[in-house]
Amino acid sequence: MGFFDKKPDHPLADIEATQQLIEDLPKSDALKSLLEISDWFESVEQINDFRADQRFEIVQLLDDAARPFLAKLAREYYGVTPLAAFQEARIRVALNTFYARAAQAYHGLLTDYKNNSKGSAALKSYLPLIAVRGMHALQGNIKCSAAHYEKVTPAIWQLFAEFYAHAESQKYADTLVKLYTYSAFDITVRQKFLIVLMWYAPVASKMDRTRIHIAEKLVAHWATHFLLSPHITTDSVLSFNLAQPDTPDRVSSNSANHANMLFLSAGSVGPHIERLFKTLEDNVVPDELALGGIYGATVVADVVRSLATFWINPPPMRRHARHQVKVKLGVVHGFENIVRHVAAENVPSETSWDAEDISTTG
Repeated sequence: MGFFDKKPDHPLADIEATQQLIEDLPKSDALKSLLEISDWFESVEQINDFRADQRFEIVQLLDDAARPFLAKLAREYYGVTPLAAFQEARIRVALNTFYARAAQAYHGLLTDYKNNSKGSAALKSYLPLIAVRGMHALQGNIKCSAAHYEKVTPAIWQLFAEFYAHAESQKYADTLVKLYTYSAFDITVRQKFLIVLMWYAPVASKMDRTRIHIAEKLVAHWATHFLLSPHITTDSVLSFNLAQPDTPDRVSSNSANHANMLFLSAGSVGPHIERLFKTLEDNVVPDELALGGIYGATVVADVVRSLATFWINPPPMRRHARHQVKVKLGVVHGFENIVRHVAAENVPSETSWDAEDISTTG
C-alpha cells in the first residue's frame, strides 16, 4: 500500500498530516493523548469515503502511536501502588475507550474484506495482523472488566469469536505475525485465542487488578505450550462455543463434543511452571517474563500458583445445582468501608453487581 490516490474530506486522509498530528501529541500527558487517539479512531470509522486499504494504513498508524501512552497508563493502573479513586476511574475510562474503538476499527477492516469493499483486496496479506490486533484490543476491554469485577459483555465475546472463526475458515490461524514492532516474539491468531481464554478463566472474579495483569503476562509467555482441539480430551480444562460465544466454560463431566465447540488444555506448560516456582523461591523474577512493571517474587508466585491450580488440578464438583436468578448487589470497596457499613454508618455502595445465579444457601 502507498499514498492515497483519492483523499476523503478528512484531516487524517493525508498520511503526512496524520504523522504530524501524532508527533504533536503531548508526550507528557498520556491520558490526554490516548483519549485524542481514541477520538481519531472513531472519526475514521464514521467516514465511508475511505478505501479499506487507506483506512488500514491510518488505523495502524494510530494504534502504533498509542503504544507508549498505553504502556504508561497500564503501569499506573495495574501497578502495586494504590491510586486515588478519581485517577483510577479516569485511567480505566481512557483504557477501556481506546480498546473498544481499536477493536471496532479492526473489526471494521475485517468486515470490509468480507464484503469485498473497495481497496479490501490489499488487506489479504494483512488479515493475520488485523485479527491478532483486533483480539488484542478486545483483551484490553476484557482486562478492564476483570479488573473491576464486571461481567464481560456478550458483544465482546461475539467479536472475539468472529476474528478467530474467520482466521480458521481462511486458513491463516497459524500464520506468525509481529503484533507490534517492540514485541519480543511473533504470535498467531490461534495463540492469541488461547492466551485470552486461558488467562481470563482463572482470573475472572478471583484476582485483584495487579495480579490480573501479572497473569496476563505469564500466560502470554507460555502461549506456545497451550493446546486447542475441536474434541474434548482428558486434559481439557476449558470450552468455548464459536457459534454462541460467551464466557469460557470449565470442562466438567457434563461437557460434550458438538459442532463449533473448541476445547483448551494446559498442554506442556506444567514443567515450565515448576521451573519458574524454583526460581521464584530464590526471590528472583526472571527478566524474560516481561511483566511490564516491577513485581516481587512473592506476588508473582501467588499468581503462578493460582494459574497452576486452575489449569492442572481437577476442579471440585458442585454438590448442588446453581439457581438462575437475577439479583442486584451493592458493592462496598475496602475493609474500612465494609466495617463501617456493617456498623450501620450508611456507607453508600460505589457500584453494583448483577448476580445471575446463586447456590442453594444464597
